[in-house]
Amino acid sequence: MNIDSIKSDIIDWINTLEDEQTLQELLHFKEGDSFLSDDQKNILNERIEKYEAGDMKFSEWKSVKSRIENKSTDDL
Repeated sequence: MNIDSIKSDIIDWINTLEDEQTLQELLHFKEGDSFLSDDQKNILNERIEKYEAGDMKFSEWKSVKSRIENKSTDDL
């Protein structure tokens, strides 16, 4: 699909769109606004700071899965 067909398809979709929230989100996207609330931005910034400072702990998926499986059998 070339760029002109993509544009045409999007224009057709927008012209038939009735969902106000989706239209509002598209408008925010067009204006460069964020979809995040100020509280969400603050939480994200705090987590980025912790990550950059090396204060976050991470686990391999196998380890997490094992802990979940062991917890579920411990609860029986």
